[in-house]
Amino acid sequence: MKRYQNIFAIIAFIVTIIHSTADAGNRWKGKWYFSKKCSFCHSVSLRQESEETGPHIRHVIGREVAARTDTQYSSHLLLLKEHGVRWTPDLLRQFISKRDGSWFDYYRKKFLKNKCVSYQTSMRHPECAPYTTHNKGRRVSTRDLEDIISYLKAFK
Repeated sequence: MKRYQNIFAIIAFIVTIIHSTADAGNRWKGKWYFSKKCSFCHSVSLRQESEETGPHIRHVIGREVAARTDTQYSSHLLLLKEHGVRWTPDLLRQFISKRDGSWFDYYRKKFLKNKCVSYQTSMRHPECAPYTTHNKGRRVSTRDLEDIISYLKAFK
């Protein structure tokens, strides 16, 4: 009997570890952080009315970047849309945490290649300019960010 209890305890421990790593953030804390840091520009309400400042992000994970027709997007996000990039938790992490625009460097190199080398070509390609659209928002710590992403995952 003792042997079965030990096996059951080990299985329960493994299941707990797998469950905790699969969803690292706390979605209830994420809801609170979202209301404090993101809701000034974004909404997750059931009514998907057009937003004045930022797009509705209720089902953002898995959605194509710049997919909302009622929002004006930067040329940077439109470039990602043109190449079929979708919002993933990793892309959201980069986008939200790197407010200096360095999150876009990878995509700039991948999609524009050497077109952003000289100053004159940056005039023709607005994507070569630094991304500054989202940098005015409230700073989000790494821990809070995981909670917010967990909250957004709940809407899948």
